[in-house]
Amino acid sequence: MFWNLRNKMTIIFVATTLMCLTLIFATGYVLEYVYGPLSVLSRDADEWLQQKQDFIDNQTGEVQKALSSGIPITEAAVPETIPFIGSIIVVSLDGKVLVDTSKTLGDDINESWLIYEFSANSRKSVDLDLWNDSVTAGKVLNELRTIMHEGKPWGLYIIRYSMKDAPLITNRDIQQIQLIKFIASYHFLALLILFIVSIFGILLLGIYRNLLVKPIQTISAVVGQIAKGDLAARVHLKNERNDEIGHLAENINTMTARLQGAISQMESADAARRYMVAAASHDLRTPLTAVLAHTEAIKEGVIDNPEQSLALIHQQGKLMQRLLDDLFELASLDANSGEWHMETVNLCEYIRSEIIAFMPQFELSDFAIEVDIPESPIYASLEKRKMERVLINLFQNACKYGSVGQWVGIRVWDQGETVRIEVQDKGPGIPADEQQRIFDRFYRADLARSSKKSGSGLGLSIVQEIIARHGGKVGVCSPAEGGACFWFELPIILLEK
Repeated sequence: MFWNLRNKMTIIFVATTLMCLTLIFATGYVLEYVYGPLSVLSRDADEWLQQKQDFIDNQTGEVQKALSSGIPITEAAVPETIPFIGSIIVVSLDGKVLVDTSKTLGDDINESWLIYEFSANSRKSVDLDLWNDSVTAGKVLNELRTIMHEGKPWGLYIIRYSMKDAPLITNRDIQQIQLIKFIASYHFLALLILFIVSIFGILLLGIYRNLLVKPIQTISAVVGQIAKGDLAARVHLKNERNDEIGHLAENINTMTARLQGAISQMESADAARRYMVAAASHDLRTPLTAVLAHTEAIKEGVIDNPEQSLALIHQQGKLMQRLLDDLFELASLDANSGEWHMETVNLCEYIRSEIIAFMPQFELSDFAIEVDIPESPIYASLEKRKMERVLINLFQNACKYGSVGQWVGIRVWDQGETVRIEVQDKGPGIPADEQQRIFDRFYRADLARSSKKSGSGLGLSIVQEIIARHGGKVGVCSPAEGGACFWFELPIILLEK
């Protein structure tokens, strides 16, 4: 994509730089166009002044040479050509006018003025309105140089000219010219600064690209993969970052991992649901088929012993009823529906009462019962009806699968923070690779759905759900020599004395 964040920032930077360059060059062009003529006038004035100063310095030297060699001063002071419009005056220290090309002065001038000029060491232009000249009719300028002879001041060499003969340049023109020079100097400085800023801007763009644009592009690519369904995609930045970008990448990875786990759980739950439906259908189909077969036989009158068939129909109906009850119970536990009436109960007495209630079935199966329950009370919070279901399921399993040993051991013991209840039998045991699956729904350790041992395969799943709702845990252990021990643990409640 051309209009990505990096290209937009580059275009903005380049456009800003070009605008600054355009503004600087336009300013220089306007200044040159407006004040250019003043620059030319200033240059002409400088050249004129320099030419005049060179002339007076040179002629002052010629007069000094003439005094030393005895050459007439007039010949030395006045050359054949004068490069400006004005007059030349040579005055001795005593006020005698020796040379006056304008013919406007007499033979003498004020001696005090000469003394003032010598004391001031006048080697500069002075604006003194010394004489009223009817010819120039205005302000005059006098350029003075001291004539030295034998190491002492001898006189003055004067160039006298009118203001109208000088190039026209005012103080305002001079200020404007100075402004032009000031702006011109900073105009170059502005270009230099802009060049340096451009270099730094390019470097900053590179840093900006590595620190911000590339990580955002990486995150965007990973989010695109996630949007397409690839939940295994993760954001991997080149460097560990503890800033907002790093936190964003970490949060995206956490979110994706949780989403992947949630979808995995949904898939597992869906697979379990399909398996449960298939298993329930299988378990219902078998007794239902038997019921329909015996009903059809009775209807057709081909059964010699109808009472036996009716007993079988009743038995299979009870089996289907138990299966449906288990399914309903498990669905209620999954939905977490209904309020449980929890009570603080002396668990030792409660289990003794449940053993006594189930004792007729133990005796009917000719089982020996071994009980190890402490005399001291152990308190736990129970929903009595649900806990009764747990104990009956474990007792029934012990009778069903422990018939080989004809023995059941029931033990309760205090572990400090929890109480452990064990129901043990001496049956064939459970293989180690199946112990983890024994609490799965519709799973039977013998894997035989047509087994003579009737059952829905949901009892242990119900036990696990009920114990979990009580804040406990459940498990099984089965040694290699045989036998199985189902146990569950519940939190102990300490009563204040």
